[in-house]
Amino acid sequence: MVKLTETTRTEILSVCEVFEAKIADLTHTSLTIEYSGNSRKVNAIVEIMSKYGVEEIVRTGQIAIRYRSIGS
Repeated sequence: MVKLTETTRTEILSVCEVFEAKIADLTHTSLTIEYSGNSRKVNAIVEIMSKYGVEEIVRTGQIAIRYRSIGS
């Protein structure tokens, strides 16, 4: 969750667009971003957003799902 002000709203939304991040929630004072990628990309967007005031961050590690073919 990132703090929003009238002056930072456009900048933050532009960063989200560049990273192709999804906006999960938007209020007048905060923005919740959903983003997935390799750790380098995730670290990059977190670093950029930190200058705007990150209020909360939730991260997971690698997630894998086993593929099963039809009929198995």
